Amino acid sequence: MFITSSKNPKDPSNPRTVFYLANTLKDMKRYAEAIPLYEQRSLMDNGWWVERDYAVYMLCKCYLGLEDLSNARKYGELAARISKRAEPLYDLVYYLHHNELYTLAWYYYTLASQIPKPAVKETLFIVGDIYAFWLDFEKATLSRHIFPDQPILALTAGVSFLNNMYAPQYLREYFYREAWVESIIKCLRSTVTYHHYHASQPDIFWHSVLNNSAETECRYSTSGESDRRISADNVKDTIEKLVSITSLSERLQGSAPFNRQFCQGNMRSAY
Repeated sequence: MFITSSKNPKDPSNPRTVFYLANTLKDMKRYAEAIPLYEQRSLMDNGWWVERDYAVYMLCKCYLGLEDLSNARKYGELAARISKRAEPLYDLVYYLHHNELYTLAWYYYTLASQIPKPAVKETLFIVGDIYAFWLDFEKATLSRHIFPDQPILALTAGVSFLNNMYAPQYLREYFYREAWVESIIKCLRSTVTYHHYHASQPDIFWHSVLNNSAETECRYSTSGESDRRISADNVKDTIEKLVSITSLSERLQGSAPFNRQFCQGNMRSAY
């Protein structure tokens, strides 16, 4: 362990010593002890600048561990600003989402989503999965709470996430079962959702969903029966058509169609 390593004595003037001692305490969940060391490292002019900026981010993590949201926001915003990184903002999104502070979580999501993944040569400690799919996951799951009267937004965000080729299968399977079916049924039943559905051509509905082309109220039309609302029974078949149509999937980030087959092995809970 770093604390007891003879090669790294507890030299308070050595920035690397301070940095790794703080990391050790943080990993042991001794956040209150790690905070002053991260503060010390963030103020040191000598040493590696990447460690200094990362120390500010770790202050955000420590305060989240202590459930001190005020200070966590302070250091998370500062870390994102000085390092131009999305990770601190994502941590805030995750914490706020879990604590049902949806509006504030969405605010930080919008900020984080505008930050591109840094070039590997420029910095270290990059959490690539955040840029690849976790922010998309947050958008898809938060949309239901942020736009309750506009379920089409949650629906399209869900479509995008389900077809994100970087998202692992277990996570897409989780999202499909736990969140998206509910969103799509709400969307199809909603009086404020405007898309035309033809029983003989179900793909037309999904093309309009993907294009966000709102025209007519969502209705179910058949010969002899017109303007009948779509029921939950119709939704099941429609969902299957969406996730199995290659042409639609190719329009979403060029990824392969989402596979609903249950993933083998342990599937960890995303939430």
